[in-house]
Amino acid sequence: MAAPLEISKNEVRMVYAETLLKLNQHADALKVVNIALTDNPHDIKLLLKKSEIETMIRTGTNNAPPVKVQATGVPTAYQIGCRGQFPPSADSKLYCLYNRTTSPFLILAPLKMELVGLDPYMVLYHDVLSPKEIKELQGMATPSLKRATVYQASSGRNEVVKTRTSKVAWFPDGYNPLTVRLNARISDMTGFNLYGSEMLQLMNYGLGGHYDQHYDFFNKTNSNMTAMSGDRIATVLFYLTDVEQGGATVFPNIRKAVFPQRGSVVMWYNLKDNGQIDTQTLHAACPVIVGSKWVCNKWIREREQIFSRPCLKKRM
Repeated sequence: MAAPLEISKNEVRMVYAETLLKLNQHADALKVVNIALTDNPHDIKLLLKKSEIETMIRTGTNNAPPVKVQATGVPTAYQIGCRGQFPPSADSKLYCLYNRTTSPFLILAPLKMELVGLDPYMVLYHDVLSPKEIKELQGMATPSLKRATVYQASSGRNEVVKTRTSKVAWFPDGYNPLTVRLNARISDMTGFNLYGSEMLQLMNYGLGGHYDQHYDFFNKTNSNMTAMSGDRIATVLFYLTDVEQGGATVFPNIRKAVFPQRGSVVMWYNLKDNGQIDTQTLHAACPVIVGSKWVCNKWIREREQIFSRPCLKKRM
C-alpha cells in the first residue's frame, strides 16, 4: 500500500502566502513567509519569495485580479443563508419541548425537539447521537466511501455531477446493531414506518464539498423510483460533526438555515398533506470552508405512512 502524501508546513505556508498576495494582503503574506523562515532560514524559495513581497510592498504593486460582480450586485437567498445572515424567525408558533408522545419509547427517553418551521414542517432534534455512535458510523463508512451521484430524470440513472461534491456509503437497515438502533430512533422521532424506505446514507464533505440547490422528492408518479414505495415523504438528516465554517443546510425559499451541530438531527416533510410535492423544500448543502462535514441521512417513503400521515383532501 502506498504511503500517504506528505506535505511540509512550509509548503502549506507558501500556498497561504500566495493566496494572501492574490487578495492584495502583502503585509500578511510577508508575515507568513517570515514565520516559515524561522524554521528554514536558508531556504532559497522562501528567501526569494520574501524579497519579491518586500519589492511589491515598496512599489505598491497590486497583485489582485479584478473582482467579478453580479449585474445586480445583490446576493441570492442561497448565498445569504450560507453566510448565516437570514433574520431570526418571529413566528410565535415555533417552540421547543421534550418530545414524549411520538412513540411509547419516548415516554422513557424523551428527545429535545425544536420546531423550526411549519410550512414545510421542520424540526430539529438535539443530542440524538452519542460520541461513541458517531465514531462507529464514521469507521463503518470510511472504507466504502465513493463519489456521490444524483438521479437524472432524463436518463433514468444516477450520475456523477459537478453540483454535488461529496463521498457516500450506503448501509442496509439490518447491517449491524447500530443501524438497527438508528432506524428505531428515526421511527421514534418521526412516527413513520420505515418499511420500503431507502437505506441509511453516510456522507462526507471535505473542503469545498457542497450540494447545489435541489429537491429530495422525485415527482415521477410513473417512474420506477416511486412505483413500489411512493415518493420521499420526509428527509431525516443526522449531523455527525460540527463544521468550523460553512456546511449549513439552507432552504432559500423559506429563508431558513440549519448549521451542523454534532449529534443533532433535522427532519422535514417533502410532501404536502394532500400528497403533492412541496416546492418550499428547495435546499442545498453550503460549501465547507473550514473543517470536515459528516452526515447521515434517511429518505422515508410515503406508501407505508397511510395510517401515520394519511393523505388529506385540500382545504378550500
